[in-house]
Amino acid sequence: MRVVSLLPLTKRAKQIVKQHGERWEVVRRQPYVLFAPERGPWLLVQPLTEERAPANDVRSARVETASRWVHEFNDENFKVAP
Repeated sequence: MRVVSLLPLTKRAKQIVKQHGERWEVVRRQPYVLFAPERGPWLLVQPLTEERAPANDVRSARVETASRWVHEFNDENFKVAP
């Protein structure tokens, strides 16, 4: 499990960090995503503070997650720090 800090660069990013915290777990790393023309690396991250239901839990489908894709080096909202 790789953990990174998301440092906010915009007002919107500051709200996200305030709501979910600065420390995020990297779930997946990809060279590209379909929603952006810029090549990666792109990181799918989710907050460490979020409680996760077990995979076999029926309620897990209703749990809202705060995961998001961020560009590791050139994101418009966040700076990714180790």
